[in-house]
Parts: sequence; C-alpha cells; structure tokens
Amino acid sequence: MKTAIKIFVVMFVLNVASVVCPEKASAQGPMSYQVFYDELSPYGEWMMYPNYGYVWVPNAGPFFSPYQTSGHWVFTNYGWTWASDYQWGWAPFHYGRWDRDPYYGWIWIPGHEWGPAWVSWRRCEGYYGWAPIAPGISLEYAYGRDYYPPQERWVFCDERYIDDPYVSRYYAPRGENHRYIERGEVIHNRHDERERGYYYNEGPRREEVERGTHRRVETMEVRNHDRPGQDMDRNSLSIYRPEIHRGKEKDNSIPAPRRITDKDNIRPEKERPNVNKDRTETDKPIIKGDERNKQNKGMDEQHRTPENKVTPDNRNQQHDAPVKPREEQPFKKEEGAPKPANERGKEQQMGGQPAKGNLFESGPQTQPIKPQAQPGKQEVGRDKKADKKDAKVKTPEVKDKRKVEEPVKKAEEEKRTPR
Repeated sequence: MKTAIKIFVVMFVLNVASVVCPEKASAQGPMSYQVFYDELSPYGEWMMYPNYGYVWVPNAGPFFSPYQTSGHWVFTNYGWTWASDYQWGWAPFHYGRWDRDPYYGWIWIPGHEWGPAWVSWRRCEGYYGWAPIAPGISLEYAYGRDYYPPQERWVFCDERYIDDPYVSRYYAPRGENHRYIERGEVIHNRHDERERGYYYNEGPRREEVERGTHRRVETMEVRNHDRPGQDMDRNSLSIYRPEIHRGKEKDNSIPAPRRITDKDNIRPEKERPNVNKDRTETDKPIIKGDERNKQNKGMDEQHRTPENKVTPDNRNQQHDAPVKPREEQPFKKEEGAPKPANERGKEQQMGGQPAKGNLFESGPQTQPIKPQAQPGKQEVGRDKKADKKDAKVKTPEVKDKRKVEEPVKKAEEEKRTPR
C-alpha cells in the first residue's frame, strides 16, 4: 500500500513539473543550419544573396506574406505564438528574419535563436498590429518607438479577434496602415531567455486582450516535437524547435544547401507556384476559439463587413473604393408586345379584355371592367348612399346622335324664318 502511494506521489510531482516548467528548446540537441537547408528544400529554393549569404525563397504562391497567410495567433507560455498551417512553418516563423525583394518577393534568412514570433507589435484604436523584423535590426531597436518597418509590411486586426483561428478574416484594409502606425503605441512586453542569453517580445498582455475580447484567454503549452513540423490540440502546441549553433558540423564541414539555384533561374513572385500543402479551414484542428465562434456566430457576421473581410486573393486590393452607380438599360420591346394604348382603349369601349403589356408604358392606362352586380343583391363593401349618388350623376346613353341633332336644327331654322 505504501509503495503504491509513493508511486502515485512521484507521478503527480512529475506531471506538475511538466506543466509548470516549460520545455527547453535544447531538448532535441544542438544542430547546425544544415537542418534548415535539408528540411526546407522541398518547399522552396535556396540561392546566394548579397550581404545575407544563403537565403530561402518559398514556393508559396504570389500572395504569400509572413505572419499573415495560412496561420493564426495562440497564447502560450511564451506569449503570443504564431501557429502556422504550413508544414515548414516550424522554422521560418520562429528562427531567423524575413526580408522582401522587389523581384523575388519574400526571402528568409536563417537564424539560431528560437522565439514565438519575430515581429514588432503596435496597438491603436481597438486594433493590434504586427510586422516582421528585418535582418540586421537589433531587438532593442526593433522593439522601440523609432523602428518603422515599411507600411505595406504591417498587418492590423480587430482586437476582438486577435486569438481567432481565422484571424485573416478580420484584417484591416492595407490602405489604413499609415493611420494606425502614426497613432499607435509600441507594445514591448519583454521576456528574457536567460539560459540562451537573448530575449523576445511576448506581444499584448493577456489581461489587456481579455478586456478587449470580453472573455478569458486560455494559455496553451508549447511542447517539443520529435521531428520537423508542428501539431496542435486543445491544450498544447507541439513544435520542432532544436537548439541551433552557427558553427561547423561535427566532421568540421561547413553547412550548405545540397541544391543551390541560380538567382536567374528563380521565378518572380507573381509567377511562383504554391507547392505547399497548407491546411484549409476545414482541416484545421479544433482549438479554443472555435466553440466561441459557434456561440457568437451572429455577432461575428454582424461585424464581418467587406472592409475587414480579407482573403489572400484580395489582400492587395483596396476595400474602400466607391461603388459605381448601376447604368440604366434601355427598354427592349419583346416579341408579342402589347398593342398601342389607343387600340387598347377601343377594345375597352367595345367590351373586350384589356391588353396585357408593360405597366410603365406611356399613354392612358386601360381600366379593368368591373363585373355587374346581380339584381337584388348588393356588392360586398359598397354603401347604399354611394349607389344613390352615382344614380343621380349617371346620364342615359345615346345610341344614335342623329335623332337628337335633327330636332334641334329644325327648331333653329323656324326661329330664323319670318312668319
């Protein structure tokens, strides 16, 4: 009995320690840049770039942007962490830096420090914004007030949906970035990685996000993945994050890509295909946030306007363009068109049915013939006084006008002739 109690206590202590103490990125052992060169080659091209050395160009399509497409934010024990839907997302969004070339588009420069996301954070008027940190920029400067990445590299999102699994639906129009950048304030929530000798920015504080979203933000645990890739469930994010050193291999060889593409043979950004198998919305794992979306579906649809509903296909378009007025098209006369209005009037006088035609056509409109009431019965809803009034106004119909005109002419002639 005592042995069973001891075993239970030991297992309980180990479980508590695994939850309280985050796993270290060095659990998988030190590795060189060769792991990046080998694992990312199937999803892009390695080339030699001036001032950077070997850089990676992803084949992710013409609309790819780091920390924008195919991913979302989750709050972990390391702060706000970018959970990518790409199979290769474990490396470029947590190591190294991103830069943009006017011809090749986005390129990735490898780095040895792991972080939840290497971005600069801002907040303005109910929006959170982030932008990738460029290579060669110190963290002290990147997290300060004087660092201004280019306007088109920023992404701003409604603060109520910062933790939404489909956060890309709530991106603000890119044309409004200048206003958010000028009026925004820098978010610098520093987290020191003492064992590694560096630090990173955790992003917005959880208490602040909870005030904006009016709900509790759960903390997910980051765990080590045993092979390149990442996986996520309701309570944890498993990601491959080995400790990287910038030196040589164990055999003193210099790390290098096994296949290097000449820069003249790399397609431009607009012509680059998307060979990556990223998860679609239906393939994404169910995490905390999907349940909230089902409960608040009506509220989400209310705020999901064309101004903040952005997809990768229309990310570069302006959503505040004026709507063109609809042009009026001329009326086309179809086959079997109605007869002119005067002919319809003749048919009405002769007791025929009114011609069917366009009600908006010019000319006098024919009135439908009212059915005559049967003798001895009163029409429903008709007043007797109205019937008497109509009887006084009605005049007898004259079938032959000549019988009336001839006596009048004779009387006038008799007056003119002297007796």
